[in-house]
Order: sequence, then C-alpha cells, then structure tokens
Amino acid sequence: MNFFRLFDLDRISFWFGFLTATLFWWLYGLLRPIAGEAWKRGRENLKNWGRRWQTGTEIRLRQDMLNFAQGYHLAAAFAPLDDLLIPPRLISPPVYIDPDAPTLLNGVRQIVPYMPEWPEVETVYNAPHLSPVEALQRGANIVVTGHPGYGKSVALADLTSRLARQDKALGKLAGHTPLFVHIHDLDLKAEKRKTLDILVDGLRSRVSRLTQTRLPQVVRTQVDDGNALLLLDGLDELTPEELQQATAFLGSLLKEHPKLQIVTTSSVEYYDGLTALGFFPMALRSWGQAEKQAFLEKWQAVWQRIPVEQRPHQIVPAEILTGWLYTRQVLDSPLEHVLSLWALFAGDALGDSRTEAIEAHIRRVSKADQRAGLGLLAWNIVQGTAVSPSLETPSLLAVSEGTPDKDAPSEEVEETPSPEAQSGKTSIGGVGKSNLLVEQRDGARFVHPVFCAWLAAEYAAAHNLEKDLFALPPSPLRLLTQQYLAAQADVDAQAQSLLIDNDDDPLYRDLLRTARWLSTAPAQAPWRSLIMHNLVRIIQSKNHPFVLRVRCVAALALSDDPGAGILLRRLMVESPTATLRYLGVLGSGLLQDPKSYTVLETLSKDNDLRVQRMACLALSTQKHPKALETVVQVLASGSEQIRQIAAEALANHPGEGYNVLRDGSTFDDLLVRRAVVYGLLQVPEPWARETLERMQLEDGEWVVRATAEQALKQFVDENVYIPQALPPLQNTPWLLEAAAKQGRGISNTEQALEILAYVLRNGTVEQQIQALYRLRLLSGVKEGSVAAIYALLYSDDLDLQTAAFDTLVTLSAQGVTLPPPRQFGLA
Repeated sequence: MNFFRLFDLDRISFWFGFLTATLFWWLYGLLRPIAGEAWKRGRENLKNWGRRWQTGTEIRLRQDMLNFAQGYHLAAAFAPLDDLLIPPRLISPPVYIDPDAPTLLNGVRQIVPYMPEWPEVETVYNAPHLSPVEALQRGANIVVTGHPGYGKSVALADLTSRLARQDKALGKLAGHTPLFVHIHDLDLKAEKRKTLDILVDGLRSRVSRLTQTRLPQVVRTQVDDGNALLLLDGLDELTPEELQQATAFLGSLLKEHPKLQIVTTSSVEYYDGLTALGFFPMALRSWGQAEKQAFLEKWQAVWQRIPVEQRPHQIVPAEILTGWLYTRQVLDSPLEHVLSLWALFAGDALGDSRTEAIEAHIRRVSKADQRAGLGLLAWNIVQGTAVSPSLETPSLLAVSEGTPDKDAPSEEVEETPSPEAQSGKTSIGGVGKSNLLVEQRDGARFVHPVFCAWLAAEYAAAHNLEKDLFALPPSPLRLLTQQYLAAQADVDAQAQSLLIDNDDDPLYRDLLRTARWLSTAPAQAPWRSLIMHNLVRIIQSKNHPFVLRVRCVAALALSDDPGAGILLRRLMVESPTATLRYLGVLGSGLLQDPKSYTVLETLSKDNDLRVQRMACLALSTQKHPKALETVVQVLASGSEQIRQIAAEALANHPGEGYNVLRDGSTFDDLLVRRAVVYGLLQVPEPWARETLERMQLEDGEWVVRATAEQALKQFVDENVYIPQALPPLQNTPWLLEAAAKQGRGISNTEQALEILAYVLRNGTVEQQIQALYRLRLLSGVKEGSVAAIYALLYSDDLDLQTAAFDTLVTLSAQGVTLPPPRQFGLA
C-alpha cells in the first residue's frame, strides 16, 4: 500500500489521458480499413502510372521483336517472313488425360503410331496436329523438337510476329509480349547475376537503342504480371554439356519467375532436363504436297517482284513448275525443298537431290576462295572448340541474288592449316560477307546448322577425319555431320561399328540414325546393303516390338532406295500375316507409288480390319487417277469403322476431298453423314465448323447430331491434345483411386512413385498406358521402372507396346541410360 502512495496522480490529467487514448484507438479502428484501402489504391495507381509510363517502350519492344522475327528466315533479302510463310503445325503428342475419359474421335492415330522422329509419316497420313498458338492455350511450357531444317526457328519467328501484332486469334495469349532471343545471345557463364538480367542483356542486341533505355523495367513488369512469352531458340545447336547449362538457366528462371511461359527448341533426340522442368516435347510436322504447292505459289510471287535486270535467271514457266512438283517423289525437309526450288529459279541447280540443293546454295552465296576457311570453322564448331555453335535459321542473312560479284576484290585466305594446328576462333578473312555467317555475342556462327554440318563433313573427308568425327560424343550437329560425311566419303567401317551392338538397344537408335543416311548417300555405298538388311530383318521378325518394326518400315520407305517399293509390294502380296501386310501398306502409302494402287484396292477389302483401314488411308496418298474414287466408294459402302478412315483420308485433299465431305454432310445414308463428321473435324477451314454446327442442329438422326456435338467440343473447347501443366504426382486423381483400391494413401512423391510402379505391373491396360505417359515426364527413373516398361514393350497388346516405346524414346532423350533388354530376360 505504501508503494502506491509514491504516485501522485492528478484526477483531471488522468481522465483527460484516458479519454484521449480511448478516442485515439476508436478513431484508429474506424480509419484503419479506409487508410488501408487508400494505401492500396495509391500503390495500384502508382503501378498503373508506371505501366502507362512504360507503354511507349512496350510498343517499341513489340515492333523490334516483329522486325527481328520477319527477318528470321533464309530468304530475308527477298521478302519478309509473312510473304513466304507456310504456317507451322505441331504433331499432337500422346494425350495426358484420365484413363476413364471418353475415346478420342481421331481414327488415324488409332492405326498410325506416334512417331516424332519420322514427321514425314505424320504429314503423309495427316495425323492430329496443332498450331503453336493452340498448343500454348493452357499455359504449358513446350519444347518444339525436330530434325535440322524442319522449321523450328521459323515457328518461333511466326509466333513472335503474331504476338507482336496482337493477332485476333491468339486466344489466351492475347496481350502477351514476345521475348524472342537465341541461346547464344545469353551469357550463361555469368556468375552471380540474376536470370532476368541475363535475359535482358541478350535482348538488347535485338532491339533499338531507344528501347534499350527502359528495357529492364518493361521486361520485368511483363514477366511479373504473367504477360510475357519467352521464345528461346537454338538449344538444338548445343552439345550435351551446353544443353545441361541451358536447362539449368531455364530452371532458375522459372523458379524466380513462375508466371513466365516459355517456348524453346531442341532436337527430337536430345532435350535432357527440359521435361523434368515441366516442358512438353512437341515435334514439328513436315511439309506435304499441299504445303509445297502453297510455298511454290508464294515463291513465284516473291520472285516476280525482283527487277528483271537483277534477276539471276528468267522465271520458270508455271506448267514446268507444276509438273516438277507433281512428279517429284522426294520426301525432303522444308529447308531442302526451299533450297531445291531456289536453285531451280536461280538457274544454278546441280541436280534434284537433297545434297545437291545444299551445295548449290553454298556456291551461290560464297566465294571459292572462302571454302577452305569455312570448312575449318565448321569443323571446329562441330568439335566444340570454336567460339560458339551455329544457329538453325538465320536472322541477319543477306542473300545474294545471283553469283558472287566477279569484279569485287577477293579476300586472300592463307593455306589451310591442319586441324591439329588450329582450333578455337578461326581467321577466315572476308567470309563474314559470304552470307553463310552471322555475328553473335562472342563470335560468329553459321546461319543454319545444315550448312555447318555439310562444310564440316567436307573438311573431315578432305583431311581423313572420319574416325575423329565418330569418336565425338553424340549431339544433333555431330549426327548431322556424320550423315553428310556418309554422302561424301567412305564410312563403311564406321557404319559396321555402329551396328555391332544394336541388339542391346531396345530403340535401335544407331540403326535408325544410319538409316537416315540412305536418302543422301551414294547408291553404290558399300554400307547401304548392311543397313537395308538390318531394316528388313527387323520388319520381318515377330520377336521385335510392333512399333519398332513400323519405324523400320518408315526408314525403308524414306530411304529413296529404288528397291524399297518392290520390297513393300512383296510384303503386301505375299505375306501370310496381317501384321506384315499392314507394314507393307503403311510403307507403300509413304512412297505414294501409283504402282501400288491395285494391291491397295484389294487390301481395302482384307479380312483384317487394321489392314483394311490402313489400305484405305494409303490409297488417299497415291497419285493414281482412280485412288481417290476408291476412297469415296469405301465411304459410301464400307463398314462403319472403315468409313471413318475414308472420311478422314478425304480431308487430306482440299479440292475434291472437301467437295465430297460437303456433299456427304447431306447424304441420305446416316452412316455416311456420321463418318463425314470425323472428316470435317480434320478440315482447318471455317466452313467445316459451320457444317458441323448445322449438322448438330438440323440433322434428322440423333446419333449424327450427338457425334457432331462431340466433334464441336473437341474442335475448340475440349481439344484434349492441347498440353497442360500436370498436378503433382501425389495429387493425380486416377493414381489416388488406384492406391485406395489397395487400401493405401499417398502423401508424398515417394509413395506416389511406388503406386505408379505397382500400376505399371498390375493395373488395367488403360491405367498402364496412362502410367507410362506420366512416367515419361518424371526425372530420376529407376532401373525397376525401366524393367516394368520393358515387360510392357514385349507384351502382346499393341497399344501397350506403343506407349512403352514412346516412353523409352522420351526417357532416352532425357539422357536416361537404357540397359539391354536381355538383362531382364527379354528380346
């Protein structure tokens, strides 16, 4: 009590302080929400003001990206990209959906396996495909894969142009700013630097000086707001070591900026680390006859704009061009086709082969005294000892409009030193003006890897470096150089060495890689018979997985070997088994050989349904005058299952085929109308969708209306082929259901992997297929899972075989070492 007496409190002061504090806290409680809202509005207004301040820079950035993209193709000196563009298409990958989801409507995919390594198959038979814009609608990051020369870089350039122009058909990409850059513009070796700063520095060389000033702020704002799409080119030019460094950079970038969506490119055989980051591999389609005809017309229009006095050659008559294109049987890449057409117009063609088109272009845009220096630089790049690897498609290429100027002073090039004497950056005099090189951050690179590989192969052949080349670790550029070396030198010893242990590889990668040499190699090369023998051996073997045999048929048909057609016809006519007849039909369809018409017409009535359907599809590829008429007859009178294929086959023919589908939508037979729905689904034209809408509303049969309704959903809203980010493995619904049936739960990734392995061994066929497709996107696959995949690969179920093979292909591209199947008592 004496303690409290020490305080002498004035009553008035006390009550005044008490009331003041009470009023303060009452006002604080009253004004706190208002102040918070005012602060929030102030911050938002400040942010909006910053965005408006950056709007001018953002507009300039879009324009800079558009200018860069429009010059990102081989004939940029003639015309912008849009004037020559054939819209790129991506092969639809296996579908990542619930096993209980309804069956897809596409019939081609049911009889033609997914083969991204052989895009020509997908193109000839018009398998399901998407545009790059469609593939990005669900926010997935994708890696566009394909062999050199199939247009990966052009696909990125076209996507950049559409984003920069704010195309009306962008869908959910509307408002996104494109950030288009090449991997060699980025300093990935920079230490202690933020990934976004590295990206901004790489973009600086692609934008104007006015844009550069505020580029960091604009890029950061767009990335943080989720309104940026990074388009990163050139990963397919990297060695395996460099690819790991690039994927590490992308991993850090996505971790720091999870709202950023990315599209990149890589080889169909190498994308180590990308799928572990959530990237979906999607391969580019090749060009079919329709695309080649469209490009021919565009090229003619561009060529006619060149002044007569500057034209290196008179314009080729249209009837000659049409005949050349119609009779040409070469299933070449888009780049090879462009170069062949270019040589035809320029009047300097050396022949009609793929390699002659490449050689003609190099001669046209470079000087003879530069050849040795170019070869040495290319060889150093392939070895990995030059400053930097090459670029797939040019951005700064200035193409010569004729032969090099003879009056111009030539650069003197010293005598070419031996490969042992020089490495690294090579002094090549005036080659920078040769139209084959382009400047980059730390040196120069070839405008396209095809030219680099061709010149490197030429250099290796001249200096007897065959052993050195094949001793290098594999990479896309080295594999392409090996193919071109096989066209220029004797590689019989190397070919035999590659095929010694092929049976230990379940994918037979070395055999299928060397099979690609056949289309560019001399007809008298001694190793050709060895490869052909191995291909035929596997095709005829019952002990090899069906999907591997299909790939060998594709390799045989695309070999440009004159004996391939004869062998395939023998398979169709003489084979006692339906599988061999099917393989013969598939290969004959790829060859588009009119001599096969009679046999294919007979097999369209085969007692095996799979052979029937494949024969109907193959007939639609033939250049026989009665082939399409036979397909129409199948549509009108065939069984219900084969009618679907007939309708889809007619969708491959924009002229007569489209007319039949239009007429068929009102045909009296409801089975015809129902089949026509499947065909209309494959037609990328507005009238096809309008026809489906009319059938859904007006057709007199319920089954036709229902099929049309299902098709319309898949047309736009529910296209199951569009990839989307998958939930964590432990949150996968069908996997949780499988665990519940065992009386178990899943709380972490390790438990989910255990259930996944269990499903691979004991699940239903549908669950096993889904487990395989889920497994291919996981990193760190263990040997036990590989053994389970092998068991499914050698099962009797063709769907399981296909899914298992697809999974092994993807795991191989991720760098997973595949043990020999015999280790598990298989093969």
